[in-house]
Amino acid sequence: MPVWLAALLGGLLLAGGAMVPYVIARAASGQLRRNHWVGIRTPSTMASDASWRQAHAAARGWAVAAGVVIALSGLGVLLVAALGSTGLLAAVAVGGAVLGAVLLVLGALRADAATRPPRP
Repeated sequence: MPVWLAALLGGLLLAGGAMVPYVIARAASGQLRRNHWVGIRTPSTMASDASWRQAHAAARGWAVAAGVVIALSGLGVLLVAALGSTGLLAAVAVGGAVLGAVLLVLGALRADAATRPPRP
């Protein structure tokens, strides 16, 4: 893999890892309003501004964990690129992205559960 491509991939993962907790924190604080583009968008989280903030506050820990994993995979890609191992580079990138996505899904499930009314 060309060095520039590995650097681009690593940089995108680092930036994406930083953006995830930033977006969730802004939504939880009310600085990012309900929208159809970014944030946790389920019927229960989109029901009201209070639900939106509550959901993102509930998912904050998961989002931070996902962001750290994704950013570390980006850093790993940059470090592995120096070794010249394309297979290891791909494993680090894909592994980090998949684990980050799993953590984000778990956070979204927690957020959705936090905003649903209790079952009778």
